[in-house]
Amino acid sequence: MDPLGASALPTRPASEWAKVLGGVLEGPDVVVEFACTLESGAPGGISFLANPSYRRAWAESAASVVLAGIGTESPAAYLGSVIRVANPYAAWAAVLSSGQRHVAWAIDRPTGVDPSAVLAPGVQLAEDVVIGPRSVLNPGVVLYPGTVVGADCILHANVVLGSDGFGFVPPHSGSAGWTKIPHLGRVRIGDGVELGSGTCVDRAVVGETVIGNGSKL
Repeated sequence: MDPLGASALPTRPASEWAKVLGGVLEGPDVVVEFACTLESGAPGGISFLANPSYRRAWAESAASVVLAGIGTESPAAYLGSVIRVANPYAAWAAVLSSGQRHVAWAIDRPTGVDPSAVLAPGVQLAEDVVIGPRSVLNPGVVLYPGTVVGADCILHANVVLGSDGFGFVPPHSGSAGWTKIPHLGRVRIGDGVELGSGTCVDRAVVGETVIGNGSKL
């Protein structure tokens, strides 16, 4: 299962992904359930290698499937399956797009918001956000889906948490422009954090962007 619960994909076998991506599967036809980095890989996860500097992370990864280039040699220590594709980064974008969710904005106070949290007028929250006790959200704060805010936090005016980070695949194979990398992850804010007006913290492509306890930005 997804160890962070933040980057789920439609459950499908690796052979189906190979077909969709125009690739070739090497290894067992395992079931893919979520997207992950090489470092955070776990059984059921799919990741990719587009930069040779991450080869050691691939060798140590527990991801079930890795997308890799046609001429890229698999590390002997890696025990999972490989899908060979022409452009691993573009294939990664296609995999992530299958896990995109519609943003559902809350009309009323979401159930994950502690009763003691203070929400100023103009705060906009997704339905599934979590906000801890005594935290204060000032006017214009926006929390995208999956965002978690700890206890005793102060988010000043116009803080935005959980919007897309910067990720694009360069033009390739005759494509007209840059391909957007979907961001399936989330933002987690620890306890006692204070974020100044206009602070933006983007969600991760997979997993979490974390601001630790007691941080002041």
